[in-house]
Amino acid sequence: MTVTLSVADVRDTHADFGGYQTTLAGLLERLGAGTAEVLCAPGGLAVPVRAPVIWDSESPSELEPGDLILAVGVSLDSPAFGALLSPAAAAGAAGIAVKGLCDAAEVEDIARRTGVAVLSVPRGLPWAELHMQVRSVLDTDPALAGEAPGDVCRDLFDLADAAARILGGTVEIADSAMRLLAFANSDGAVDELHRAWIFERRAPAEFLSWLRRAGVFGRLRESVRPILVSRPGSRRRLAIEIRAGIEILGYLWLIEGAQGLPPSIGERLAEIARTTGAALVQRRAETDPARHLRARCLQGVLEGRVPARTAADELGIGPGKCRLVAFGAADRRVPDRVAVKYAHDLITLRVESGCPGATVLPFLDRCYVFVADAESGLDRIQPLAEELVSLVDKQLGLAMVAAIGGVVTECDELPAARREVDRALRLLGTRRGQPVALAEELRSHAVLDELSELARDRPHLLRGRIDVLLELEAAGKTEYLPTLRAYFDAACDLTQAAKALFVHRNTLRYRLRRISELCGLDLADPVDRLVAELQLRLRCAE
Repeated sequence: MTVTLSVADVRDTHADFGGYQTTLAGLLERLGAGTAEVLCAPGGLAVPVRAPVIWDSESPSELEPGDLILAVGVSLDSPAFGALLSPAAAAGAAGIAVKGLCDAAEVEDIARRTGVAVLSVPRGLPWAELHMQVRSVLDTDPALAGEAPGDVCRDLFDLADAAARILGGTVEIADSAMRLLAFANSDGAVDELHRAWIFERRAPAEFLSWLRRAGVFGRLRESVRPILVSRPGSRRRLAIEIRAGIEILGYLWLIEGAQGLPPSIGERLAEIARTTGAALVQRRAETDPARHLRARCLQGVLEGRVPARTAADELGIGPGKCRLVAFGAADRRVPDRVAVKYAHDLITLRVESGCPGATVLPFLDRCYVFVADAESGLDRIQPLAEELVSLVDKQLGLAMVAAIGGVVTECDELPAARREVDRALRLLGTRRGQPVALAEELRSHAVLDELSELARDRPHLLRGRIDVLLELEAAGKTEYLPTLRAYFDAACDLTQAAKALFVHRNTLRYRLRRISELCGLDLADPVDRLVAELQLRLRCAE
């Protein structure tokens, strides 16, 4: 059945329920017709909504009062739906949103017994898009606007407090829209502008207008150092952009204190801005759950746990060519976890702005980027990968490599694409001076690497005529293996091989004849030669 909004429901849209001002009725009203249909609401629609929560039956989320549960992959006639009702009711959830057709009477009976509202979402609406729409409605609620996760918010205030003590003034941290995120005062030297900013939680409109007229934002974009801002009627300020690469994450402001603005303070403010940038990167990453949904869907496909076409629908990925790009640390040793996390967040921010529609999956020590529309080829993807590797190196001091996979035409090819870029990453880690490469460019080395894995499982494939040469090398006869390797590297060209070994052609000819006598290798036989070269390269790669 369909439940319509009553006059009372609409009147109570912004009633205050335990700190939440948006009710289920108000949410549905602002989402608009066609977004969600109420199948059953035993407790009415005047229930508060705290946040949208993605429900994954394999790894259930911790539910809280007021949660609107987006039941991804849960149909109304599945056991998973029945199993979800009890924890939803126990937590006091606002409702459950599902996709698909159902027996309305049966759903009403189940929901009425548990007291949980059930909403039906159109199949064509991706969960990620619905999550963003709901989040957008809640974020624009006056009671919740500007709210950040507690730990991240505290981190920003702690950072502002430390900066204020170091700099000897009042520090303000604002986001890119000039909303105040954190502030701290070390000596009580504030002005009306600062007080108004705290009260309104965003820069006053008159101040923003003055900044634009005075060209302050333009000067900030052009400078990598703090600039002096002197607004009539206010204390002098130093301001600097907080950046992640070319992304402007926000602004750091220092209000002149009792000790004035010492000449060297700009360098310290710039250093604090870089530290603040890392904190804002973390904040942005942790306040975008919709991005986590897309990443979780992608992870399920790459691991082969989620049907590719189902996840493609949830991700809003249509048919066509796509690519998978992988980023990883260049050093095979375990990298610093904090640096890796910041690197992944920087990659995410830059990809979202430079490659719209791409999905980013930070996973362990690697970061995968799925580009759904690769029709434009590499003219956009490869320069972006090179820029990101350079950006991470410069800002975090972490050397990374990036492997760009081949074109994928079907989503179910993605697990194989992941294996391809993973192998390419391992190979790039051993190739100094080449941080970014196409997986296709490394195809021959990848084949050899895979053959090496096969040989480890079947060691008899490595046994052959070169065993004698390996035994001789262990006994101190070290000239034979390098001679044979140089000969193969030179494509069996005696002149080139002799140059590489710094020996005369006659010396090389003698050594090759001696090798044939010692181990019975017939270098004139192409099959004998091919097997010996493969075994030599695989044994040397162990």
